Parts: sequence; C-alpha cells; structure tokens
Amino acid sequence: MVRTQVPVRVAIGTNHIVVATTAVLASVVHVFGGGLVGGHTMDLATTPWNIVV
Repeated sequence: MVRTQVPVRVAIGTNHIVVATTAVLASVVHVFGGGLVGGHTMDLATTPWNIVV
C-alpha cells in the first residue's frame, strides 16, 4: 500500500468494501443457490430468522 502511493485509509476502506461484498454474495448464494450446485437448500419459511440473518 505504501509503495503504490495509495493512502492507507483508502486502502483499508476499499478492503472492507471487498470483504463486505464477498460476504453478501456468499450468503445470497448459500440461501438461494444451494439447489443449483447440488448442496443443501434453505427454506426461508421454515428457517429461524437468526439463522437467515
């Protein structure tokens, strides 16, 4: 980060955005795409709210 002349604060903020986006994408795939990859599927009607969140 120092060698690329990018401020550390900007680099840390960008890293958090990437991590948050990846987490949201993974949770969406986990909830809705489980049947497509042959994994398990979650039924939102029968799954407790604290597991979905």
